[in-house]
Amino acid sequence: MPLQTLRNPRLDALQYDQDIEELLFQRVRTVFSGLPTPVASFLECSHHELRLLVRTLIWGVHLSKGLSLGQSVQGIFYKRYERWHLITHYLISVFFPYLFNRLFCNSWLIKRTVMTRLQAVIRFVKLLHHLIFLRFGRYCTIAERLLKLQTFANGNTRNWEVLNKELLWHVFHEMMLLMMPIYAVLSKPLQQKAIISTTTDDNFLALHCSNCCNLAVLPVQNTSCEHLICYYCYNTNTECLICKKPYMRDQYIRLLNYNVI
Repeated sequence: MPLQTLRNPRLDALQYDQDIEELLFQRVRTVFSGLPTPVASFLECSHHELRLLVRTLIWGVHLSKGLSLGQSVQGIFYKRYERWHLITHYLISVFFPYLFNRLFCNSWLIKRTVMTRLQAVIRFVKLLHHLIFLRFGRYCTIAERLLKLQTFANGNTRNWEVLNKELLWHVFHEMMLLMMPIYAVLSKPLQQKAIISTTTDDNFLALHCSNCCNLAVLPVQNTSCEHLICYYCYNTNTECLICKKPYMRDQYIRLLNYNVI
């Protein structure tokens, strides 16, 4: 027996649809960027139409199957609707926002102050409706409320396989965010020691900046300490991080004629 869904599956389905749309839009832009420059620039100027085309293709799948990609993943669907409900849903969710964006870009047609205030009112109405949905449920979007489209589910609405993948990904993401700063702090002294040991050798000069520990871009040598640094670090710092000697402005040697390895 179909049951009314909770708030979480409907929000997850909506977010999943938005992620699919953004991913497909970025892929299409990447493909078009490889075209000749006049064609690529024309398509870049027509990014509103390009996004409309992508959203129309996604909604074509929605109209053919009767449910969106996010709803199919979450196991939810609309009940007691006709085809014109989905077509009207498409017009409210996709086509009307496209027209508004085109009018906002062509500010010479309508005063920009009017469009800005109208945009602020629309955002406020969306925020208010979202708060109402979080409190009372039933309709997730304004279009669903206008068309009286209610979402139902058969039995358990949770897709445990998808939830497990998302949980593993978020754990991995949080672990990487935690480990990368620790790795950067612990590895920098070792890199500086390696730079000191290589720069003391008279046979070659290591192509690493003693300040940022990366490959030196436009390498220069400070006359006060003779450590190798890149030109950017020389101009943005006041002293050498290895020997703490101050940088003498405009007193450096460019290493263009040196045998650098």
